[in-house]
Amino acid sequence: RDTSVAAYSKRLFKRDVSRLTRHLRAFLVKSEHDDTAQDGQAHSVVDLEKEVKASLYEVLLAPALLWDEELADLFVRSLLKYRDLGGYLDWSEKLPGIYLLLVYPDLNVSVWAWEVIREAGEINEDDYLDVEEVVSWIV
Repeated sequence: RDTSVAAYSKRLFKRDVSRLTRHLRAFLVKSEHDDTAQDGQAHSVVDLEKEVKASLYEVLLAPALLWDEELADLFVRSLLKYRDLGGYLDWSEKLPGIYLLLVYPDLNVSVWAWEVIREAGEINEDDYLDVEEVVSWIV
C-alpha cells in the first residue's frame, strides 16, 4: 500500500468525488420527485437548497473535481435544477469553478457563470491568485 502524499491525495480526491456524487444524485432524485409529487410531500426550495448548496459551493471552490465526468454531469444538472427551482447562489466570492464554467459547452451553464461573475465585480490581484490555475486550464 502506497503511503506517499500523492497516493493519500488521490484517495481523498476519490472519496470527495464519491461523496459529492452521492449527494448531488440524491438532490436530483428528491427534486425530480418534487416535480411529480401528488401526495403533498414535496420538499420546499429552502429544504432542497440546504441540501445542495454546500455541494455546489465545494465543487466551485475545487473545480478539479469536475475532471470526474460523472460528477461533472451531476453538478451541471444539479446547478441548473437548483436555478430552475428558484434557488439563488449569492456568493460575492470569485470562486475558481465559476471561471471554468464561463467556457462550458452548455449555454445555460455559461450564461449562469457570466451572470455570477458580472455580479461579483472586477477581479483584483488577490482574486486572480485564487483563480489563476483555472484560467490556465481555459487558455
